[in-house]
Amino acid sequence: MKILSYEFKKFILSKRNLIILGLIFLAIAFVNLPSLPGLSGSSTVLKSSLLATAKSNFSQTPSTQPESKLYAGQIKAIEENNPNQYWHYAYVLDEEIIKNASNPNETISADEVSDTKAELRYIALVKQRHLTFEWQQGNQTHAFGDFVEGSLQAMGFSIFTLLFAILVSTPLSSFFESGENRFSNFIHISSRQTLLSKVLVGVVVTFFWLLIISIINILVLGLINGFGSFNYPASLWNNGMSPTPSNMAIPVGLVCVLSLLYFILILLFLASLGALLSALTKRSLVVIGIIAILVVGWSLIETQPMVQAIRPYVPMSYLNPVELLSYPTYLFKNASFGIGAGYLASLSLLCLVLANGFMKNYRLRRI
Repeated sequence: MKILSYEFKKFILSKRNLIILGLIFLAIAFVNLPSLPGLSGSSTVLKSSLLATAKSNFSQTPSTQPESKLYAGQIKAIEENNPNQYWHYAYVLDEEIIKNASNPNETISADEVSDTKAELRYIALVKQRHLTFEWQQGNQTHAFGDFVEGSLQAMGFSIFTLLFAILVSTPLSSFFESGENRFSNFIHISSRQTLLSKVLVGVVVTFFWLLIISIINILVLGLINGFGSFNYPASLWNNGMSPTPSNMAIPVGLVCVLSLLYFILILLFLASLGALLSALTKRSLVVIGIIAILVVGWSLIETQPMVQAIRPYVPMSYLNPVELLSYPTYLFKNASFGIGAGYLASLSLLCLVLANGFMKNYRLRRI
């Protein structure tokens, strides 16, 4: 316990770590700027966009057609701030599109029919759960949905992964660079104790910082735009590559919980990989450089056709939990999240075992 207490104090008192933790906080705050009143992601701006679309559709539809009354109803619902009524009219309009699709005189594409059917499923799902509708399916403004679409998605980007890596992957290399290893040998602290304390303290502190930021984030968004429902459909898209949501029904609250827990595995993997590289190179800059090349390099080529065959086997493909919960077709679809969790846990254990072995050999050579 003494060594854990020592490592904890050392980690949180490090100026570099405090700066990086502050940068993570500011970066996540910046991601949420569009949700503030008057900006692009606010409910007021979204309603203005919907109102303009409804008025355009109304003006282009002859008054003799039944759709004209439905568009007029949507306009009234938006002006009265009634999203449930707006989506009621949207449901009726979608049913008309499906009905007309079988008419050979109508030119309705297969993609439009598919999108309309998906929207009908979404409306039915929200009604089934007895929830108040968001104004837009894929652009939620209430706290939980906004947090999923904004901050949680952003935390899986390579820039955040690099910041996490700098925090948790270099304590062991700093241990060698500062000469602490000689002191630990003198007081008979085992390599396993040193390794685990360096890895676990960084992971735990960083995770709790992410947890605190996330709670603050949700509270601020909730106070601005309302909290919404924990059970609202997240409507996750397959990394923007699918025209319709690939995992529509999963609740936004469950996405928040599963994703935050998954970050423990991401941090553990980065820390364990950093420990292995530290045991081999004993240089912080080399460790950060190698991880930066792996993370950024993979983010630049992961969509290239030539690497799709190996994409499911590359660990960097599993560093964004929201993407995994979107059932990505280029990985293992609805099994991607579970496979990713097992894969990162296994690699972390392997890296720790190898790092411990290299540290023991180094210690023996020193003696």
